[in-house]
Amino acid sequence: MPQVQTNTTKIIESIGAYHKRGERPDDMARQRFVRDIDKLPTEFERLHARGVLEAVCGNGDVAFQIFEKALEYPEGYRACHNYWVALKSLASASEATKKGYEIAELSSLFSIWNELLIRSAIMLDVENLKRCHEVLRKAKKFDDDLIAEQALDEVNTMEQFLNHSTLTAEQLNQIGEVAFDLLSEKKIEIRGNHVAHKKQRDHLSVEYVISADSINADELFDLNFEFAGRLVERELDKLPVVAQFQRREIEMTESEELADAG
Repeated sequence: MPQVQTNTTKIIESIGAYHKRGERPDDMARQRFVRDIDKLPTEFERLHARGVLEAVCGNGDVAFQIFEKALEYPEGYRACHNYWVALKSLASASEATKKGYEIAELSSLFSIWNELLIRSAIMLDVENLKRCHEVLRKAKKFDDDLIAEQALDEVNTMEQFLNHSTLTAEQLNQIGEVAFDLLSEKKIEIRGNHVAHKKQRDHLSVEYVISADSINADELFDLNFEFAGRLVERELDKLPVVAQFQRREIEMTESEELADAG
């Protein structure tokens, strides 16, 4: 029989091993983890570890509720990274991003702020894109100076268009949410997006770039068709924005794993 663990870090590392392997604990392992977690000395530690367990078991709503309770404690910031990973794995892309701003504020983890910078750009969220950029600029914590520069350029392009258009920032953000959630649901990797406006045109152009390795030409057609349909459903298709997905020969890999309790 495995030795009982009463240390939060060790328990979370053991649970996280399933996450790294892309597996879920079976019923016996889950019950063992529950017994070990119940022996932890503080309520925060029990909540943190249980939130990780529920997330790895795929119980998103339960995990989120538990993490929310953990955040109420003075040491709640220690659960922020794992809460963020759980959100990205189990919530919609837009929902995870919206909650991510609160988590980033509480945790002061610049790694999360850098992710939110990219996510805000994908979601065409002008205000939060500016917010993320400002936080990282003041702290001098940009992961990539080029991405930071491009983000600021896109903010300027979107703001200039919004200032001379009937389009609202909220409507633009809604289009970005539809695009991001669709890509997330299809598990298609996105390289980024490009926003442009030609003075002689009465619309804003948004191009979402995805890796050619992730999708072929026929699948790209179907993806854009479904995107258009979702915009129609949300009555966003008549707005002065032309948004579409494009494929390019760009390789992008992304990896992450649950952190320990420390």
